[in-house]
Amino acid sequence: MTLRVAVVGTSWKSIPPNGYGGIENVVFDLITGSQELDISFSLFSVGETVESGKIPENVDVQWLFKKGMYPEITNEATKIWIEANHAMAAWEYVACGNIDVIHDHSGIGFGMIAGSCMERPPILTTLHGPLTTPLIQQYYRFLSHKPGIYFNSISYAQRRDLPEIPYLGNVYNGVNLDGIPFEEHKQDYLLILGRITPFKGQKEAVEAAQRLGIKLVIAGTVEQNSQAIAYWRDIERELSENIDGASDKISCADEWLRRQGDGVLYFGEADTNQKFELFKNARATLMPISWEEPFGLVMIESLATGTPVVGFNQGSVSEIISHGQNGFIVENTEEMISALRNIARISPFACRESVRERFSHSVMARAYHELYRKIEARRTPGFKSGE
Repeated sequence: MTLRVAVVGTSWKSIPPNGYGGIENVVFDLITGSQELDISFSLFSVGETVESGKIPENVDVQWLFKKGMYPEITNEATKIWIEANHAMAAWEYVACGNIDVIHDHSGIGFGMIAGSCMERPPILTTLHGPLTTPLIQQYYRFLSHKPGIYFNSISYAQRRDLPEIPYLGNVYNGVNLDGIPFEEHKQDYLLILGRITPFKGQKEAVEAAQRLGIKLVIAGTVEQNSQAIAYWRDIERELSENIDGASDKISCADEWLRRQGDGVLYFGEADTNQKFELFKNARATLMPISWEEPFGLVMIESLATGTPVVGFNQGSVSEIISHGQNGFIVENTEEMISALRNIARISPFACRESVRERFSHSVMARAYHELYRKIEARRTPGFKSGE
């Protein structure tokens, strides 16, 4: 029997996103990686998702907001109201459809509505964010007591702060290797890619590169809060060049990389093609994080191009990086510098193969398919049937 699954995406970015958008990339790879499985998807997203033309034609897509709303966030109050409206519209969409399982990737708003309603299909909630604060923990404890609501983690590290809720499974994020270029021969620079904020470790990356005398490329946008802005001002003083806003950033970056000497380049936000160009040519991607990052899609994207990762031992780093095989796990900047001196020992082919074996989109899709089947088998008579 074909399972009818309604996926609720975020209101922030199109699926797939053009640039940064971890959750949106995961949802896209889940849908495209499931095309050979007995699943019929529908999707609630934003209108730009249809405009991208990348979602399979057999997937019905609906939305409330025509454009991704991430640029509209001016403060936390705005964010909450955007999420609330998106969640209400998504609920109206899934509540009237013939659906076997709802798969929620959207955040807290949808769960609040679904938890108060018994006449509905069962729900799988993928926990994409950290579970570190008491308010987040209490929310999911409340939700875990509601019948027909199930959870999956995206790493076992993510569970450490909230081990007591009943996880149905753990499903690592995946990427489509067919769409990711591979490069065996690397250029002489390091890369750090992601939001620019203290817990992502751009300062540590700068220090490591400067002490090694190697170029560093920083790609990402500055988070719009006072702490991140102040942090970026300190990093700006170390920049050799800023090409954010250039019409052809890859060409500008290539020209800068050909120059003699070291230095720090700020690339700005990288779209999908630019991101993989940066990944595939880097000697290594750095993850000097200081927070319990639940997964870190950057790591598997880098590995897929054949570029090893050197990461601090935080969050899920030790679940993705096999020390000495596809990168190095380190405790601090000193150890990162030592590891980078030995980075040539890591095989680009081993990096790519580690993704194929554990983090491909088809591996992820099969794991979710198994969870959907478990949920369907547990359906109780009181819940709305998809038939």
